[in-house]
Amino acid sequence: MSKGSRKADLGHFLFLKIMSENNKETYQVTFEPTGRVWEMRQVPKHFFLMFGQLPQNLSAKAAEAMQKGNNAALEAELVNSLSPKQIFDSAIFAREAVKYACVNPKIVLSVEDPLTEISAFDVSEDEFNFLVRTATSGGGSQGAAKFRGKS
Repeated sequence: MSKGSRKADLGHFLFLKIMSENNKETYQVTFEPTGRVWEMRQVPKHFFLMFGQLPQNLSAKAAEAMQKGNNAALEAELVNSLSPKQIFDSAIFAREAVKYACVNPKIVLSVEDPLTEISAFDVSEDEFNFLVRTATSGGGSQGAAKFRGKS
């Protein structure tokens, strides 16, 4: 591992540690098709810029979509304007936002504590999309309602 990548890993670790210490308030949402209850914490708006995954030219559109509660037309416009690299970067960002937001159960690759963790392989695509929408919409019932197609 190079010195530069160790510094980046340490920086990423410290950033997530600071974020987790500053955001301890949680809320619960239920993925209705399975009834699974998720305890989540809100992803702060500055996470989107500080994490560095959201392309700068899309930041204004993303902020507008967040303010409007993930307006479907604006969301479609945003997705259609992405390059393949931006789509890949957005997927990585979505993964990190969900990992940050999910408090209980935590999504992990290898489960050590089945009472507080779930394997990423046990989360369906629909449930992951629900978690992404909840985490990136500001959390709470707004994200869940949007996922179920309610306004």
